Amino acid sequence: LPMRRLALMVQKEVADKILSKPGDDGWGMLAVRCQYFCEPELGMDVPAHLFTPPPKVDSAVVVFLPLPPEKRPANPEALARLVKLCFQQRRKQLQTILRHALPDRYSPEILAALGLEGTQRPETLTVAQFQSLSDALFSKK
Repeated sequence: LPMRRLALMVQKEVADKILSKPGDDGWGMLAVRCQYFCEPELGMDVPAHLFTPPPKVDSAVVVFLPLPPEKRPANPEALARLVKLCFQQRRKQLQTILRHALPDRYSPEILAALGLEGTQRPETLTVAQFQSLSDALFSKK
């Protein structure tokens, strides 16, 4: 049977990262990679005092709802490669990252065709924008 939902209890700070959106402090590789396969949502916060002995951190339950197949990436390996490249240098501009990491595939026209600016930083891109950029960069030889 295909997975219908998955619930995981994680440290509250990890849950915040998984649930973050573009522009948030926690928006990074973990959030993007989770969100291109699933739609995560907060199930509940679990305060430390509910455990014996109480840990030093709070927890949260994150519920992952799988996206329908048509919304999942066609080439998840290429998308994972791009996301990793971008977030390893998250403070640099897209044009700088791509020009150095993928000189044989990158051109400014690719960003322009997708409505992206070369001066944008990875933390501003949505999952859909990463997916479109990955398709544009890796679908050609």
